[in-house]
Amino acid sequence: MKFTKWTALRLIALCLTVTIIWCLNHDRSPANWSVPVDYREDSLIVMTWMQAAAEGDIVPFLSKTNPRLGAPYEANWNDWPIYCEEIILSAGLFTRCFGLFAATNDSLLLGFLLNAIGFYACCRMLRFAREWSFVSALLFAFTYFHLFRGLGHILFAYSYLVPVALVVSWFVAFSKRLAWGGRLMWFCLAASVALGFSNPYLLNLYGQFICVGLGLQLLFRRRKANIQVGMACLAISAFCFLAIHLNTFTYGWKHGKNAGALARGYYETELFALKPMELVVPPVSHNVAAFARIGSKYMNLAWIKGEVFSPYLGIVCLLGLGWMAYETLSIVATARRKRERLPAYVPQVLWIFAYSVVGGVNCLIGLFGLPLFRGSNRYSIFISALVLMFLASRLSRVTRKWPIGKKLALGGAMLVIGLYDQLPQPTTAAETNTFAQLTRIDRDFSQAMEQSLKPGAMVFQLPVMAYPESTPVGGVQAYEHLRPFFYTKTLRFSFGSNKGRSREDWQKDVEKLPAAQMAQTLERYGFSAIYINRRGYQDRAESVLKQLADAGHKKVIEDEIHDQVCVLLNPSATPVLPPAETKVTFALEKGWVRSTDSPGGVQHWTDGDSQLTFFNGEKSAKAYSLATQVGSLTPQRVSIEVNGKEVWNASLAGNQLVPAQFTFEARSGKNAVVFKTDSPPRPTQHDPLPTAFVVVNPQITPVK
Repeated sequence: MKFTKWTALRLIALCLTVTIIWCLNHDRSPANWSVPVDYREDSLIVMTWMQAAAEGDIVPFLSKTNPRLGAPYEANWNDWPIYCEEIILSAGLFTRCFGLFAATNDSLLLGFLLNAIGFYACCRMLRFAREWSFVSALLFAFTYFHLFRGLGHILFAYSYLVPVALVVSWFVAFSKRLAWGGRLMWFCLAASVALGFSNPYLLNLYGQFICVGLGLQLLFRRRKANIQVGMACLAISAFCFLAIHLNTFTYGWKHGKNAGALARGYYETELFALKPMELVVPPVSHNVAAFARIGSKYMNLAWIKGEVFSPYLGIVCLLGLGWMAYETLSIVATARRKRERLPAYVPQVLWIFAYSVVGGVNCLIGLFGLPLFRGSNRYSIFISALVLMFLASRLSRVTRKWPIGKKLALGGAMLVIGLYDQLPQPTTAAETNTFAQLTRIDRDFSQAMEQSLKPGAMVFQLPVMAYPESTPVGGVQAYEHLRPFFYTKTLRFSFGSNKGRSREDWQKDVEKLPAAQMAQTLERYGFSAIYINRRGYQDRAESVLKQLADAGHKKVIEDEIHDQVCVLLNPSATPVLPPAETKVTFALEKGWVRSTDSPGGVQHWTDGDSQLTFFNGEKSAKAYSLATQVGSLTPQRVSIEVNGKEVWNASLAGNQLVPAQFTFEARSGKNAVVFKTDSPPRPTQHDPLPTAFVVVNPQITPVK
């Protein structure tokens, strides 16, 4: 694509069109630009990242900690990989310049603009007609996938690299113009850098397509430049991925693996897999009432409900998919006579299906212990991109000799139908006013807290919740404790450090104390206030507040809708830190087949010899104790070894559960605890899964 002033004008027209459509659909104007389009659930964690980036606490390549969360310590974010750091960094710059909520709208709109520009540029690089590149770019920008993701999944709403990934894979597989040192080579390598730093989901499929392209070259063409560029693309993208996540990897190596921070299980690969019918079923927010009823019926009847409606392709893309299938069948039917080459569109679509569907390749990979890409329905955006590129290609050829009026009529009809079909029902003024009211209430409450407390004061938050991806507590959703963080500048809050390590266990212990004793303990730790979200309690926290008042803590700040309360404390002048390590985090590594909750604790079932590991962060050996129960349905001998040395054994009778408790010395670094048996696993009449024995609620604690 040669860049001229006309190219610039077309891109400006494209950006203006995207901006107008986005603002109209989201009810945004200069008057309400500082109102976020969403203020719920995952949107709150995105805002937290933006605010943290604005305060300098999220910097690409560096360790991720937040001194205003996780009090009295710093919130540790290194166990949970934060990707697309370049997007978060830009959003943080917007936040510093325009304020947090205006920045959320800036960042969302920027994603749609980049999606349109990226798609248009790729179409022009492939020499598709300008008018069809323009139309398909608009439809790609507003495909339902991006609107479904919204602010809560903003990092998935940035899909501008999807068409880039496809084009690079085609160049590697088929291009005769690709030369080492040429412009196309630099484009491919630059794209690989961007993809390596970007969303791992995009990188995953990009790597697969590059591998396929290299395979085709090695089998049929063996064009040296293509093979060299393809190998370089893989190496560069892998290097960039490792570089941007190095802080997470090194933190895990230094402090031990934290399996609880990013909990992923096989069932999620099925739950969030691609269901082909969801490419067709319209969402409940569809503008056509009859279509919305179809979506509502599906929502009521579907058994597996993951990210429902996210993959919806829409009418235009479904027609394009039909055209693609017809062309493919025609080529296959006349293959002997015409020897026409099958375009890459269809094989890539078929591979996405094979990889992403329920029971597909991704599920198979997850079954063998790598359920990392659980949301394979998200690869539907690649299908949208492939179909729209196919349409731009074929319409460029079919309409080449059409008069301009006929082209404009068809293009206009595609846009009207496509946008009306893909855009959800517009945001209403009432919805905008609701979010404006909520943010005003939170701002008034949070600033009243900050004015009543000293700079740097610590606030303990109730109910105690894990971070991230916590299950709701009463009416409190996963990230609602983050709301005061947005409006304060110096206050420190107890919520917000990665779950899975034992450092934050003290919070649960304090929460269980009687209110008066809880307040005394928190004052000893240096806390200046207790923040309570009333919706986390059946009695709206009335009993806790009464007990605190009876203990003399009567200074209270409350928001105007009586959801959030702040009770002031008298922090100690010489505070002490809570116990930083009460239980050791361990990882189940080998031989474990199922974990289930029970009244006595979590039951970890094995199919034979099994191993768990934990990490001693000290520079020298240290004494630890292990307490658990070991049970068996059949007679067998079970022993426990620590780093190869047997420290406990017992001969179990059938249906017997025995305690196991001992002290041992753990070396510095990684330690292995191995449970061994002399009996093979067996199924039972009630459970077809073969099991050997069970380990109940194991707890490893340092000996003081």
